[in-house]
Amino acid sequence: MGKYTLLLILIFLLFGKSYSQEQFLDYIVKQNSDTIYGTFRNYTKNKLYFYEKIQNPKSSWIKFRKHNLKKVTSFKLNDKIYTYKEPKHTDGIYATSEKDTNTDQWLKSSIGNFIHKEEKLSDYVVTIQKDTIYGEIHNPLLGKLYLSGKNDRIVKINNDSIQAYRMNNEIFYYKEKERVNLFDNKGDYLKLLVDDRIQLFEYEKKNNHHNNPAGANIRTKKIYYFIQTDEELVLIDNFLYKKSLRRLFSENSELISKIEEDEYTLDNIYFIIKYYNEHL
Repeated sequence: MGKYTLLLILIFLLFGKSYSQEQFLDYIVKQNSDTIYGTFRNYTKNKLYFYEKIQNPKSSWIKFRKHNLKKVTSFKLNDKIYTYKEPKHTDGIYATSEKDTNTDQWLKSSIGNFIHKEEKLSDYVVTIQKDTIYGEIHNPLLGKLYLSGKNDRIVKINNDSIQAYRMNNEIFYYKEKERVNLFDNKGDYLKLLVDDRIQLFEYEKKNNHHNNPAGANIRTKKIYYFIQTDEELVLIDNFLYKKSLRRLFSENSELISKIEEDEYTLDNIYFIIKYYNEHL
């Protein structure tokens, strides 16, 4: 085997390994076109915190460099690409930008001044008999979701007759699950985030609070995650998530190491499940 062939094999192995790692990370693209790989943590709808892993090749310590998004043109978060949208100045002081304005053809979501856009797929419901009915799903102020189909057909979405549905490109499955608090339901529709041998679901629990000075009713929401294995549907404890993930993925020592060293936190549960499925 010649030196040229050996060089090609070495380059392939190095770049192949690099790509295999990068597919389990978020990234940001700077104005100078530099791409930095890492993970987003502690993010909200209007705030993002990006962390780049810094490892000293001569020692075992790992640190993380925090980046702001001031000079970022786009980023990838959980495999969705967001692009910076210049705010439209209205009076020289206040600024507005294109936000969550959806159409019949496109769905848009925003984080700050960054926009993600994707083609809108048809809504549908899947009945207990596994029939799929297409139409448009509505979310009324009062009452449950319902689908309006062909010939003015109305299908109410409840667990007695509907096992799954897709609305605004998001798929929900009805699952019997562990209660997240005393006032939670034993079963509910969970949003599918990762559809593979090991599945990841998101559950949004809304709560009402009355203990504010004005006496008004304040509604808050909290996100929980469920992991579906071959044997069970597991609620991931938001505070003791490392313990839960160690139990579920104990045979993958490399993944456990990433979790223990905080390369992946609970905010990166999407990549944790994706990484585990890829290495089964």
